[in-house]
Amino acid sequence: GEVATRWAQEHPETPALAVRHPVNGGLARARNRAVSMARGEHILVLDADDVLVAGGAERLLAAIEADPLADFAYGILAAIDDDHGPSHLLSWGGWDPDRLRAWNYIDALVLIRRTALAELGGFTTDRRRFGLEDYNLWCGSAARGRRGAHVPEMVAHYRISDTAMT
Repeated sequence: GEVATRWAQEHPETPALAVRHPVNGGLARARNRAVSMARGEHILVLDADDVLVAGGAERLLAAIEADPLADFAYGILAAIDDDHGPSHLLSWGGWDPDRLRAWNYIDALVLIRRTALAELGGFTTDRRRFGLEDYNLWCGSAARGRRGAHVPEMVAHYRISDTAMT
């Protein structure tokens, strides 16, 4: 929290607000709170273990703007192990609702339309779906006949660590 607050103070040209919760309500509640305070048309879900590559956010924005049926845009992430270097790729496959029936092949790092997120009910806080908050959204998009726009390029790196939720 202190790092985020300091960064916001050092970059007054960037609209930013650091919000602290007195009690850890979990990932979904924190994301939903952030979304409720956001003013933009799109929400970029970027976790602490994600690092955007140069131009990554712009590629996601171009993809979602080019596809009016897309609720969100996602691209390829390189998983990097701090001890062993590059490991594998995430989110490498294009949109395929049938594949979603088997597993969640889309990482949580997406650019999602704020309106779509609201229509989908936000990130689920149902404890039975803990760790599947993003998967729930992708399945909801598919059920509505909507989709994710895939960027077949590297948009970010995901740092593998012993403290990651997954």
